[in-house]
Amino acid sequence: MIEIRKAKLTKELVLTKIGYIELNETGEKTEVDGVNCDWIAHNDLVQSFQRLIPHIAFMCEVPEVLNLTLDQVDHVESISVSSFTIGGEDEHEGISISGVRTLSTGKTQVLNTPFYKWEDDQPYEYMNELGEIVANIKHEVEEYLFRKKKAPKRQLEMFQDNLDEDDLHVDEEGVKLKGSKKKETIKKAS
Repeated sequence: MIEIRKAKLTKELVLTKIGYIELNETGEKTEVDGVNCDWIAHNDLVQSFQRLIPHIAFMCEVPEVLNLTLDQVDHVESISVSSFTIGGEDEHEGISISGVRTLSTGKTQVLNTPFYKWEDDQPYEYMNELGEIVANIKHEVEEYLFRKKKAPKRQLEMFQDNLDEDDLHVDEEGVKLKGSKKKETIKKAS
């Protein structure tokens, strides 16, 4: 049995810093931390991370959502989620989420939620909904890591043997495929 404990989705839509606990048939636990992958995440995984956006906004008390309910907040344009970490054990287990908020000035603000226990005297109001999203993310991370569920290869990547290493460059705008004859930008899934 595998239990995903943390993962980070980069701007390039690649999963890094994956941590999990593996429990074998004899009940022995093995902790694995810091697994990095180099293939682009499937859209299902990317969308699962995006479903955390309203929660990081509420948990960090972002002004745009303070007078709203979860039903009223589907997405917050200025926020992106990059990672989650599950810590603690048993009744002390909980979650923290990290992301970035782009301010009106264009500057960015790092957002880190406080650690919220799944079961607490003063729980996060939408903990049940958050728990469902996190269960889905864990499933998608397992699919990505162990069953290689990833984004389809882009056209030019299929011919990577014929490309120089600097022909493929990844940046914030998306994947820019550079060739002597053709320049094309493929936008990240939103």
